[in-house]
Amino acid sequence: MIILNPTGGTIRNDSHGQGFFRAPRGDRLHKGVDLTLPGGAGQLILAPISGRFDRIVYPYKDDPKTMGGQFSNSNITVWMFYFKPEEYLIREKVVMGQVVGVAQTDHIHLQIGEHGEINPAILM
Repeated sequence: MIILNPTGGTIRNDSHGQGFFRAPRGDRLHKGVDLTLPGGAGQLILAPISGRFDRIVYPYKDDPKTMGGQFSNSNITVWMFYFKPEEYLIREKVVMGQVVGVAQTDHIHLQIGEHGEINPAILM
């Protein structure tokens, strides 16, 4: 299984934190990878897989403005945060590489599944 890097950027490692899989985050480990945005905030974000754009997801329950999306097919479920999804695509089929939204911050968080059991970098 191969997934597309939805930003075309690299894994973030800067003054804001290390964006690699399982990077220490206080008392927990990072569940995915943080990908830089060559085009900055406002960059178009691409579907990492072909399948279905299942739903909008929120990384922070207390901040409904920060959002993302869950994508799935019969092999994999991918979660991405920090982009504003194109709402008309929700519950629709998408093709890998299709524009699915616009970046809200300086990076995109990408993880495999809700609990982040697999390192996304090995699939990109």
